[in-house]
Amino acid sequence: MKPVLFLVLLFVLPMYNCKKNNNLREDINYSIQIFVESGSGQNLLDPNTPGYFKEENIRMYWLVEGREELFFNPKLDYPYGLTVGKELGQANNYLKIITVNHRDKENPTTTYIDWGNGMLQDGSKLIK
Repeated sequence: MKPVLFLVLLFVLPMYNCKKNNNLREDINYSIQIFVESGSGQNLLDPNTPGYFKEENIRMYWLVEGREELFFNPKLDYPYGLTVGKELGQANNYLKIITVNHRDKENPTTTYIDWGNGMLQDGSKLIK
C-alpha cells in the first residue's frame, strides 16, 4: 500500500501547484563579444594602445523603420547597451554588446556601432 500511495503522491502533488498562465514571457539573455584590432594587430579597445576607442565614446544605434536610433536605457547597468572589458583568463579587451535590436520588425535586424568619432562602422556619416 505504501508504494501505491507514494506513486500517487509523486504524480498528483506536483500538478496540484500548477497554475494556468497564458501570459508567459520568456527572457533570453545573451551578449555579443567583438574584438577590434588595427591592421598591425593592436587591440583598439586596450587603453595601452595609442588611439584606442574609449568606452565612454562608443555608442550603439539600431536601424528602426529606416532611421538610426541611439540605444539608451538609464535603468540598465550599462545604459548604452555595451561595455568594454575582458573576461577572466582572456588577454584581450573586447566590446560586449549586452542587448540586441528588438524594436525593428525586420529579420535580420541592423545594429550600427559609432566608435566615438561620429562615423558608423561602415564609414558612413551618422544621421541624427
